[in-house]
Amino acid sequence: MKAAAWALIPFGALIVLLVLNLNEIDHYEFGTETPPAPGNNVDADDPGFSRIFPERSFVHACPGCGECVHRYEILENRRVLQMVDHDGWYKLFWAGDDLYYYSDPVHLIADWGQNRTAESPTGTWTIRVRTAAATHAPGAPHECGRLPREISLTYALTFSDAPLDDTPYSGDGPMKILQAFSWLTSNSGRPVSLGWRLQGAPAVEVAPCDCSHP
Repeated sequence: MKAAAWALIPFGALIVLLVLNLNEIDHYEFGTETPPAPGNNVDADDPGFSRIFPERSFVHACPGCGECVHRYEILENRRVLQMVDHDGWYKLFWAGDDLYYYSDPVHLIADWGQNRTAESPTGTWTIRVRTAAATHAPGAPHECGRLPREISLTYALTFSDAPLDDTPYSGDGPMKILQAFSWLTSNSGRPVSLGWRLQGAPAVEVAPCDCSHP
């Protein structure tokens, strides 16, 4: 009788493993295992980009020009969204992590919600812009101050159950850059929020305004 009971233990363990494997269905409908191609992949009219640069230009006062308006030219605007599917220990020899990439945050949240082994999404957003020449016609030689010639920003994706508060960057300078901001919220059975948080200080190259002449 005892021998029969001991013999049932491996059989019971096999049933448990089978049930756990059957209950774990990896269904990533929108994700792809192919990383996004190199280069810019965010449109200039993207709503998130408009949150970071709502004015699309840098404006500074000048005694000679009155006001100098320098439009931003986009050099880099690239966003990478990704999510890891981590298989449970019960998958034994075929357990492993799968990395999925997304271009749409709505699809990212949808796949996260229907896969219980999906880990929290992560992502990076790199932005680099430069200020073009002033929009007004050149005037007489004068000192016209300095401006941020090139600006580089790196944001990291945040994933939480509550939206981030819009927080301005508190560093020196005339620029108004968001340190953190909410991007997308969803409440399909569970509150989920995606946001972006600035990583480190903005890299700003300062140079004389184009209107300045020797």
